Amino acid sequence: MKFVRFFLIAIAFATPTMASAAQQPVKHFAQLPMVKSPTVSPDGNYIAVLVNNGENYNVAVTPFDKNNLVNVVTVKKGESRIESVTWANNERLLVKASYVESIAGKNFKLGKLYAVNKDGSDLTEIRSRASRDDRYARYRSKTNVISYLKDDPKHILLQGYSERDEYPVVYKVNIYDNNFEKLFANHYKVSSWYANQKGEVVLGLAYGEENPNLRKFWYRQPGTEEWSVIGEYEAGENAVFNPVAFDSDKGLAYVLTDYKTGVMSLYTFDIKKGVYADQVYSNENYDLEGVILENDKVVGVRYYDDYLEQHYFEPEDHKLNQLIKGSFKAFEATVAAKSRNNKRVIVYGIRDNMPGTYYLVDLNKGTAKPWFSQYPYLSGKPLSTKQNFSFKTSDGLTITGYLSRPLNSDGKAPLVVLPHGGPAARDYKYFDPLAQLLTSRGYAVLQPNFRGSAGFGSAFEASGYKEWGLKMQDDVIEAVDWALQQGGIDKDHMCMVGLSYGGYAAETAAFKTPEKFNCFVSVAGVSDIEAFVSKDRAFGVLDSLRQDMVGNVENPADVKRMRENSLVHHIDAVKNPILLIHGDRDTRVSTSQSQNIYEKLKNANKPVQYIELEYGSHFLDSEPNRIKAFSAITDFLEKHI
Repeated sequence: MKFVRFFLIAIAFATPTMASAAQQPVKHFAQLPMVKSPTVSPDGNYIAVLVNNGENYNVAVTPFDKNNLVNVVTVKKGESRIESVTWANNERLLVKASYVESIAGKNFKLGKLYAVNKDGSDLTEIRSRASRDDRYARYRSKTNVISYLKDDPKHILLQGYSERDEYPVVYKVNIYDNNFEKLFANHYKVSSWYANQKGEVVLGLAYGEENPNLRKFWYRQPGTEEWSVIGEYEAGENAVFNPVAFDSDKGLAYVLTDYKTGVMSLYTFDIKKGVYADQVYSNENYDLEGVILENDKVVGVRYYDDYLEQHYFEPEDHKLNQLIKGSFKAFEATVAAKSRNNKRVIVYGIRDNMPGTYYLVDLNKGTAKPWFSQYPYLSGKPLSTKQNFSFKTSDGLTITGYLSRPLNSDGKAPLVVLPHGGPAARDYKYFDPLAQLLTSRGYAVLQPNFRGSAGFGSAFEASGYKEWGLKMQDDVIEAVDWALQQGGIDKDHMCMVGLSYGGYAAETAAFKTPEKFNCFVSVAGVSDIEAFVSKDRAFGVLDSLRQDMVGNVENPADVKRMRENSLVHHIDAVKNPILLIHGDRDTRVSTSQSQNIYEKLKNANKPVQYIELEYGSHFLDSEPNRIKAFSAITDFLEKHI
């Protein structure tokens, strides 16, 4: 009972109250989460976590039962980002960072990998000589850890570019002295390598030279040197084949695939026979997001409905997951991290109207306590909820999404339509700082998961291919019409705001449905689809994917369609104000997409404003830039909606 009572105390600590309805400043919504991505050392004694430093993130470490975070890794402000931290063993951490470099006129996000002791000493960059000496090798080398070698705590298996092989190879790397040992040559033009539970490299993925959509999988039995092809599939033509783990003793690969089900599911694949063996797990409505690995063994799967769901196969893991969910009933609770023996656990609790909070659970002591809130200034404050919605489009497709209404709203609220990026992404029911900022200012917020969104099965995602500005755009507009029918929305005061693909949707609405909205905001949006696709023509697989999903610049029909659905070719149709925001280090959508359309709109005397964010990436992951962008959006809406 002590254990359950303490959980109830923890829940009460985080439950929003109506004690203060005062409007919170923009910066309270625009801050980066105060902490994120905590991970527990294998022995359970320490936590490593990313901590907000006022601009990006540092890596900090604390004893498990303490809150005294000590920074162990920082990066130069502005240009670099710390992406993740992982325990390599009980004493040493692996830290992934990134920076942007311009190569051949295009911005690339390049990775760095560091090893450091938990007290911050002996910081070592893990990098081969080739990537140190050769600028282009830095681009090619992706610093992917493919095995943590649980029985060899001083080493990891790392995929890196080999100048001699001209393709990635696997190195055994000493994480203390940065010594690289190449394990074997790459004779098969493999781009990605995979290891089994024992740290043996058994699989390689190669792309077709003539057809980059063709995937070829090379396999070898552990302890042998002979490789053979176990399967091929062509993206868009055959079932997806994504190996995630191996049981070499049984001759099985664990594969994420939409084979037979139409949704991403987990199967075993008989390597010798070259056929699927058994379906391990599938959800009929949602794609599996991935698998849960412990020591390179599959112990469960992840998928999203409104929130993250974790399904465990091992009885002990399943029991722990049920205990967590049963004890933290006031919100959506998931296991964020845990020790190897499952006795020390970090629980993440969140709701649509409650920012995420981490809790420390010690099953040895039978205790649980709040640790850190990601948005402490908003914890306990009254926030809006998200209403699920579903409707049939004019062509019979079911579209789902969320409608948030401002608290204590009298009469009809102005509407902000907030289509997500991607477009192969989706919105969830989670606390959303931008949506909450908007509802706190009195706006209703509509977030439709239009066709082409990810997570709802292969057919739904593929239904958005080459539908930029067409049926995907129609879905967003029909979602607005659905919302107006529900009442409480002021149809004379609406604006569309979007990031990435959502920014494209906003720009497209500016010339396709100018009479419906009073203003438009595009953050890192695409104004010229043809130029967007052309930028990737030199980069193989990415170029091929873009051709299938968006269009082929060498196909006259595709070019015609892309031009008909790009704002850059319809300047005269713009009637109402547009706000453009773009980071100068964007590696996904070139900053020129916003720069060029701004100049064209300005020269045509159209109402347009442009803000360029210094050191800005595609994701508003710098806190000063987030504050600047969120403030500009709210000021723009207040003036124009």
